[in-house]
Amino acid sequence: MRTIAVTNEKGGVGKSTMAAHIAAGLSLRGRTVLLIDTDPQGHLARLFGMDAEDGLYRLIVEKAGWGDVVREVPEAAYRPASLADRQAGGGLYLLPGSTRTAAIASLEQSPWTLTDRLDELAEALPEFELVVMDTAPTASMFDASIYLATDAFIYVTVCEALSFDGINKSLAKIERFGRRGTSSQRLIGILPNLIRARTENHRMNLKNLAEAFGDLVWKPVAQRTVWTEASNYGQLVFAYAPESGVAADAWEVVDQAEEAIQKWAAYQE
Repeated sequence: MRTIAVTNEKGGVGKSTMAAHIAAGLSLRGRTVLLIDTDPQGHLARLFGMDAEDGLYRLIVEKAGWGDVVREVPEAAYRPASLADRQAGGGLYLLPGSTRTAAIASLEQSPWTLTDRLDELAEALPEFELVVMDTAPTASMFDASIYLATDAFIYVTVCEALSFDGINKSLAKIERFGRRGTSSQRLIGILPNLIRARTENHRMNLKNLAEAFGDLVWKPVAQRTVWTEASNYGQLVFAYAPESGVAADAWEVVDQAEEAIQKWAAYQE
């Protein structure tokens, strides 16, 4: 089982949206995926039209069983009407979060508890192939637990110069907190999001980002209202507007994530 974190210590970059679409897209291609919301805002549940719950808090602090806190995501929230050109199968599950998530850092003393619980899941339910974690936009003491439990990272950023400073800070954290048995080569992609390609500022910043990080930089995702419209209906764009250009953009993000995960896994071997 691989654990991937979608991260950025800044709000408003579309991190939760990208994490949800990566997890859902890979599940639609036949993988069984668990999506974990470590953000006290509990936005992932909302994206799927589900209720925010204290799932992560109960798992870590109250030592609840996985079966008591994991929820299956309704297929209507993410599966397009037709999957003629996509592989069916797999499944998507959510470990939801809520405001009580913020209390975990002060109530759980061991930074290894999340890692241990994920190892327990991998042993008990080997059908789970991938865990995707959506991280909080504000730093907390629980961050160490998340970084220790994560195999690889995808960094979502808006195309503003000040936002790029966070990449180096995140890289420092990734190197500081290493997953058991995992190399330091853990940043597998940088996803520029909410791009306005017609603006000179965004074009220049994209160029600078590519020069600094090379092949780690994925194809940028344009800012479009359909992303927000879909979330208002408790759906991902795969289900809300499956034939749209936005859905095509989402599938391209999934393609890049799948390729990056495969390359990273091969590197580990």
